[in-house]
Amino acid sequence: MSECLFTYGSLMLPRVMAAVCRRELAGTPARLDAYARYALRGRGYPGLVPESGASTEGVVYAGLAQHDLARLDRFEGPLYQRVRVAVDLAEGAREHAFAYVVHPDQRGELSAQPWDLDRFAREDADRWIEELRARSPT
Repeated sequence: MSECLFTYGSLMLPRVMAAVCRRELAGTPARLDAYARYALRGRGYPGLVPESGASTEGVVYAGLAQHDLARLDRFEGPLYQRVRVAVDLAEGAREHAFAYVVHPDQRGELSAQPWDLDRFAREDADRWIEELRARSPT
């Protein structure tokens, strides 16, 4: 059975997602309502938390196998918990997907600052990908 994943941070970049899953995946723009994205203190990536009235833009990847989810679980680590959410796709359809949400015990790690995907792509993504490849060779 294949699954979908809503991404809202570093995994929105196809090259980061491919480095984690070790294969290319096509993403679709999506929006998740009632959740907000914030920068994490001292880190280059964001966290997602439930927040009434908020909306977060992201990317949904479909066709994920259980081994992909296992790799993603290791990548996300104990800071996050994988939960099922309903997202609105750009073409208007609604899709059920997993999302990695900051674990309630870890919410103190969030700042009040928004997270900037363009800055991450420019300044951090290539270094992250090299680190990922060094830690988990194919």
